[in-house]
Amino acid sequence: MKQPTLAGLFLVLASFHIAWTGHSQSFDFQRQEEGLLLNEQGKPVLFFQQTAKSLEGKYSRANYLHPLYDLDGNELSEDFPADHLHHRGIFWAWHEILVGGKKIGDAWDCDNISWDVKKVRGSASGEIATLKTRTYWESTLTEQDAKPTRIFKEKTRIEVHPSTAFYRVIDFTIQLKPLLPGMAIGGSTDTKGYGGFSPRIKLPEDLQFWGELGEVKAQRDGIEAGPWIDMLGSFNEGEMSGVAIMMHPQFPDAPQKWILRESGSMQNAAFPGNQAFALQKKEWLELRYRMVIHKKEIGKDTISKLYYAFISE
Repeated sequence: MKQPTLAGLFLVLASFHIAWTGHSQSFDFQRQEEGLLLNEQGKPVLFFQQTAKSLEGKYSRANYLHPLYDLDGNELSEDFPADHLHHRGIFWAWHEILVGGKKIGDAWDCDNISWDVKKVRGSASGEIATLKTRTYWESTLTEQDAKPTRIFKEKTRIEVHPSTAFYRVIDFTIQLKPLLPGMAIGGSTDTKGYGGFSPRIKLPEDLQFWGELGEVKAQRDGIEAGPWIDMLGSFNEGEMSGVAIMMHPQFPDAPQKWILRESGSMQNAAFPGNQAFALQKKEWLELRYRMVIHKKEIGKDTISKLYYAFISE
């Protein structure tokens, strides 16, 4: 992570409201020029990308996690991967952003959607690290607009639990409030219907997928595989380890289908699929997910227990 210049740091502090409260022996937050880094006992856990980041002016994005680290401090996530330059770490986005039935932008492809992260707050209390953000999604609605219009207000809370010898639990609560009437979101309009919560993880050649009922084989289209998926393989060219992704049953039609890829892509807890999901102006949509970063093969019984603990909280 590059160190901030004095001018850059002044600009960031002048442009955003940033706060840290509390401290624990396990976790600490470090402000970087582009966002906020969380460490646990001196090892990096995750980095929240607050400021806009692009590749030679293209695929500008913010409001996502990268890098995400394993328990040994190795990077697990990817940003600007050559096969899909719009993919970025742990992100949540949709192909279809509709107002009055008309598509105004594509947050998945970073097309005519931008993220203005107004507030980032990191706290470590009760041995749990919490990162809270407030973000406005913006879009230029017409060619005549002098500046983009705010279309969503987002409030996100990311909670990181203390690591055990074998795993780390990270919880996501993502709330979206539409600011315009007649808004809807949707995944890709093809048969795949991908969109929503999407971790882009470095994928080993020996990758396997497991769910509550056993091994799951990746397919082109969405798969009904239950409320959680565990990705097992030799990540970072090491011994067998994994990343589990869980979706909370509280939002509509859960569990949704999974879009799973063995190489060169993200893994997606697809919501709402290829049919647009209508939103009510100024009413919050809440989506909740849990990720479990683990060493070795901890087994589906342990992962299942972590899932049921998640939904009972």
